[in-house]
Amino acid sequence: MAAKKRKKEPVDESAGFGLNLGALLQVKGAAKDSDASDTPEEKPEESEAGSVQPLDLGSCGKLVVRAERKGRKGKTVTVILGLGGQPEQLEMLAKTMRRALGCGGGVEEGDQIVLQGELLDRTQAWLEKNGASNVVLGTRPKK
Repeated sequence: MAAKKRKKEPVDESAGFGLNLGALLQVKGAAKDSDASDTPEEKPEESEAGSVQPLDLGSCGKLVVRAERKGRKGKTVTVILGLGGQPEQLEMLAKTMRRALGCGGGVEEGDQIVLQGELLDRTQAWLEKNGASNVVLGTRPKK
């Protein structure tokens, strides 16, 4: 049994249909005008990490990238050692790496960045692309 096709009824755009969300909010008076003084481009962003300088990977020296499973309930993680720097800088770098590599992770034990998954090659390539001069691959876990 075939479904009945409905006729498309004309839509009255004066009622707000067919407009994007911003235009609809302006019609309703909820959105501010585009020439307002506090637009996002002009408003400076204030964040906790805004005052922290990014970590210079070129000055880190030898970075060791290794995969490990021990103590992680059988899950493989990629650990980056030798970064140094302040905890805020490491958090910012870990966040950038998570976004770039498409994985989870964080900072552990002070100066280690831990990424979820076995991402040795991708992590090495990303570090070298972003200024690290001496990146050494460590051991891979046995399967």
